[in-house]
Amino acid sequence: MQRSLQLRALDEHVRTLLPSPCADHCRLANIRGGILSLAAESPAWASRLRFHAPQILRDLRQNAHLQVNKVHVLVSPTRASVERPRRRRADLSHKSASLLHDTALNINDPQLRAALFRIARRGRGSQ
Repeated sequence: MQRSLQLRALDEHVRTLLPSPCADHCRLANIRGGILSLAAESPAWASRLRFHAPQILRDLRQNAHLQVNKVHVLVSPTRASVERPRRRRADLSHKSASLLHDTALNINDPQLRAALFRIARRGRGSQ
């Protein structure tokens, strides 16, 4: 229980050292053997976090009096970052649908022609 409380306090401290967007997308994973492990939600956030590693090391040594020699950054997506919002089907105006339909009439390739007709049907019923 004591270690959990220490890790939570250290996590909060490390987050205060980071700019707001970066702090919101990373968290403390562990500290052991002089290595501070931080988890980022994506490779992009991990890269940004690595950029701040020297500052984090300097602060933890000077202000928190921790013997930290290295910052290890790993990618560990949270459930919220993995779940992607469902994409909404793009709206197709009546005019665009008519243009696609007219274009399909002049296409020789049967598969492309059928595909254009299918897309055009999506917009024809909208008006």
